[in-house]
This record gives sequence, structure tokens and C-alpha cells, in this order.
Amino acid sequence: MQHLRLWPSQPRQVARIVLTLGAIALSIGATVRVALDFAELRQVDAVVRRLDTALTGDDLTPIGDALRQANQLRDRLTSQAAKQTLGVQLAQEQRELAFELQSAVPIDAAKQFIEERQYARARRLGQTVQWLANYLSTALEADEAVQLQLDSSSNLRFFEEIEGWIALRRFRASPGNRTSELEAQFIRANYPAIYAENIEVFQGRAQQKFTNGLRLLESGDLQGALQSLEVAVLLDPSQPEYRQRYEELKDRLNGS
Repeated sequence: MQHLRLWPSQPRQVARIVLTLGAIALSIGATVRVALDFAELRQVDAVVRRLDTALTGDDLTPIGDALRQANQLRDRLTSQAAKQTLGVQLAQEQRELAFELQSAVPIDAAKQFIEERQYARARRLGQTVQWLANYLSTALEADEAVQLQLDSSSNLRFFEEIEGWIALRRFRASPGNRTSELEAQFIRANYPAIYAENIEVFQGRAQQKFTNGLRLLESGDLQGALQSLEVAVLLDPSQPEYRQRYEELKDRLNGS
């Protein structure tokens, strides 16, 4: 009985089969590579869209998470096409972000949050802006990073002092009670520049307290008058008349 030959005996036939199998393997590999490239490019597109959305809003808080996600994706990518695409997009987004940090947009957003008493949002925005400044100082080219630091210094100073601005808003919102006194003390001790810049706010409240103290004094409410005069001195210690009337009444009550 004749044996069935399963493998060709001629070397030329063997070579042809090997080449065909190699071509098929290469074709499959290329197909898999294309599929992986496509999948990673879709991930890049999603990340870039998120970055674009974060940059178009007035609140820059979401941009921090979007940038972290983009950098994490870059570390995971295996496709050269996807890596190159993300690198180009990140460089462009970083330059746009540097421009945003130099503009009035983040400060305007923070001031609006503070005015609306959304203090937590203002703090998060401040933390994001400071993180972005640090991030861009290493992500940008050296000369661009130096220029960013110079151009955004006033913006960064605002966010470094954001607790002072929050305290000022609380002071303005308070009706002149003990809380407002503490806010004023906090601002003057820790943020003298904010105190000096808004001195008319404190002077106006001090004048009200002084006038109220004199009115209470005339009506015979000596303790109430003393408290009002004390607050006037605390809010505006530059007025000698406030301190003089306060010390006189205090000595009177102490029997001096």
C-alpha cells in the first residue's frame, strides 16, 4: 500500500510553503499592530478631548486631573504613533495652559467663588493653579518656564494668599460680631498686604463701631459702649481718637 505523503520532499516546495507561512504571520502581526495603534489612538483622542474641555471652562480645577490622566496614559502607551500624537497634543495644551495661568481667568473665577461663599471651590482652584505652575515649570522648555514664572507671579501670589481673601469675604459678610473681629485680626497678622489694600473696609466698620460706642455711652450703656469702642480700636488702630475714648471709658469703669 502506498503511503500518503504529508510534507513535500522537494526543497523548492518547502521554501515556498515557508515563505507563504511567513507572509501570513507578518500580515497577521501587522493587522494586530494596526488594531493596537487604533485602540491606543482612540484613548489618546479621549484624553485630549478631556483636556480641551477643561481648558475651555472658567474653572481650571478639572485640568489637574486631566493632565495627570494624560501623563499616566503616555507611560502606558506602546504604539509609537499614539505616543507621538499624545506628545504633540500635550505640548500644545501646555502652552495654552501657560497662557491661561498668565491671564485674569483663574483669579476672576476664584473671586467669583469667594463672593458666592463657595470657599471650598476657591481653595481647590488655588491648589490646582499652584500645582499647574509647578508642573509647567518642568514640562515646558527652560526659557518658557522662566517666562511663565515671571508673567504669572502676581496670579500665583493671589492664590498663595487665598485664605486671606476668604477671611476678608467673611469679615464683610459678618454683622460686626466677635467673628468679624477675629477675621480682622487674622488678616492683619497674616496678610498685611490684603489688610492695607482693603483698609477702607476696616476703617468703615471701625467708624460704625466708634459711632455706636458713643451712642451707647450717651444712653448710659457703659459696657456696651466699651465693647464697641474696643472693636473700633481693633479694626483701625491708626485712629488715636478711638483708642483715647476707649482708654478713658475703661479707666472710668475700673474706678481709676
